[in-house]
Amino acid sequence: MKKDEFYYEIAENLKSYLPEEYQNAKISVERIEKPEGPKTGITVAKELGSIIPVVYLDDKFAEFSQEKKKLEDIFHEAAQRVVDAEQMIQGQDLNLDRMQAYESSASQILPELLSKNQRTEFLKEYAYTYEIPDCIATYSIQLNDSLKVRVTNKMLDTWGISKEELRKTAIQNIKEVEFQSMTSLLAEAGLPLEISEVELQQDPGLYVLTNPRRSYGAAVIMDSEVLKMVGEKLQSDYFVLPSSVHEVICVKNNGAISLEELQQMVREVNRTEVDPSERLSDQVCYYSCNQKQLIYARSGRELQEALRESGPKENKTIKKNRWLS
Repeated sequence: MKKDEFYYEIAENLKSYLPEEYQNAKISVERIEKPEGPKTGITVAKELGSIIPVVYLDDKFAEFSQEKKKLEDIFHEAAQRVVDAEQMIQGQDLNLDRMQAYESSASQILPELLSKNQRTEFLKEYAYTYEIPDCIATYSIQLNDSLKVRVTNKMLDTWGISKEELRKTAIQNIKEVEFQSMTSLLAEAGLPLEISEVELQQDPGLYVLTNPRRSYGAAVIMDSEVLKMVGEKLQSDYFVLPSSVHEVICVKNNGAISLEELQQMVREVNRTEVDPSERLSDQVCYYSCNQKQLIYARSGRELQEALRESGPKENKTIKKNRWLS
């Protein structure tokens, strides 16, 4: 049985395994556009005007194909997923009518940075803006820590607002960020590091910037106030490394490493360590505290020129640092 046949088999027979209240529900197989590519899911609509859960069963298809589970068992498990998803939505007291009004959803809209290398179908469906090099920002109504609704172009038309207004609203909703040294983050994760308490208190020069949920946290760099805050805490200009869609790494400019070296490092890590669906960009950016903005340059020479052209006169004295060579 092929994957599409598997999904249609589940959808056709699922009602027999669902509670009585689902017997009049409309069950469909849907192709959902995702940043990592299209996914096939099953939707179960009990009534009009409600949020419809989508259940993905790729893992169950794999188990079925490998003869690890019988189809009968998968029917029961799929039905349970539908019920669980419905209960989670009901617990949030959510409905489509509220989301159709921009005023009711505005306070919950947050940005998500993604690589610009998205499928054409994805870009046609969802509202996005171009951001740092090689990146776009999409926008979601964050209903809770695990449930969100990505803003579509149709929703934008219904709301009657521009993409720029959507962007400004989302940035204003960035209320909290998480900023800590790489060393303390690794220690918090319980990794077996041979470091002393004194070393934990020392400044390692590497910092992780994300949101409290640590999910699509790279988007916090869209907020100029966040970037300014980091510069004030570091008391230094700094590089911004696009670690993944979930966070960025801030590196203090101490003159010890060049822009080109950092970009090479990011490229290597992206190719070997980061899941393709979570890659953000190979482009390292630089935050200038004097200019209060991110600077995008492909080389140290370009960065030097950018700082010379628009930076204060006193800023020109730093041109001998290695990162500008």
